[in-house]
Amino acid sequence: MRIVTWNMGRSRKTHEAAWDYLLSVLKPDVACVQEALGSADRLVEGSGAITWSKTKAGGTGVFVRRGLAGPGTPTSLPGSYVAAVTLRLGSRALRVFSVHVGPESWKNQEALEPWLVGQVQAEPSLVGGDINTSRAFSAKHKAYLNRLIESGVHDCHWARHKREVPSFWGRQSRKAKYQDDHFFASRSLAGSVSDCRVDDNPQTRILSDHGPVVLDLENEAG
Repeated sequence: MRIVTWNMGRSRKTHEAAWDYLLSVLKPDVACVQEALGSADRLVEGSGAITWSKTKAGGTGVFVRRGLAGPGTPTSLPGSYVAAVTLRLGSRALRVFSVHVGPESWKNQEALEPWLVGQVQAEPSLVGGDINTSRAFSAKHKAYLNRLIESGVHDCHWARHKREVPSFWGRQSRKAKYQDDHFFASRSLAGSVSDCRVDDNPQTRILSDHGPVVLDLENEAG
């Protein structure tokens, strides 16, 4: 199973091309999207459906490909936008959350911490999104991410590579290399992660100011 998280940048100029790249090149079974436009519902017709964080289309959502059962799961998180689905994989269930943490205040990261720990400990869960935190930001951000791991959260990219790879190349990051975008999972899923990478290439650099993060799970067939 392939799951992608991508902040699509909310640009009308590149939005349709970004969705075409996502569906035709990356070919995810599930995609956690942030800053998507409402026209996405039209763009995914025939491929799948999107569950949005709000009743109005656009913003933060979870795309599920056609043929893979994924009913929406009500959820909320102060200071963040969250959309969620529950995938039925045979006799098992996997909850997938798309999260966009507001960058305005550190209180939003503080609110995320207990919520995230609780979700991944409750039942098999995967959280992908623009978390607006990176070890390259500061010692405080590094300690925060390390604390999540100590609390039982599986940091998929960090666990595999032991380093961050830039996923944000907006104007705010010209002097630094920030991985704002992450996948976090229940520890029970750690052994199923076969790959987790930032898709950084000339095309994705044009399509958004964030790069897609691609997660491949073995033994999680949809």
